[in-house]
Amino acid sequence: MKEKAQIVDLGFSVADADDVKINYKNDNLVLSFNDWKEVSHIVTFAGVSGFKWQEAEFTLDFENERFDETHEILNSEWIKQHQDQNELVSDEKPIHYKFNFNADGVFEFICTEIKIILSEP
Repeated sequence: MKEKAQIVDLGFSVADADDVKINYKNDNLVLSFNDWKEVSHIVTFAGVSGFKWQEAEFTLDFENERFDETHEILNSEWIKQHQDQNELVSDEKPIHYKFNFNADGVFEFICTEIKIILSEP
């Protein structure tokens, strides 16, 4: 099956975000950023098997992908690669997310759980 991007609503917008920070430790990842309304967001992900950050201009790699949205990548080849190499950190179902922060960068990761979402004006 072909990889495909599906827009998902995780309770925040990544469009025109800035001041993106990523912290990874013990299979947990903390992402913080300010959205286009200058609201600060802190999101924690558990069961993280891999992540990628890119600041260079990017292309839309998946069907239905948008440059300013949060996506779940369906039929992910990246997840399959981790499964084939027995490198998933959890027995739970992994999800491949791709956050397109417009001009500020692209963040992709595989996780099993979103643990905390904190938003403050």
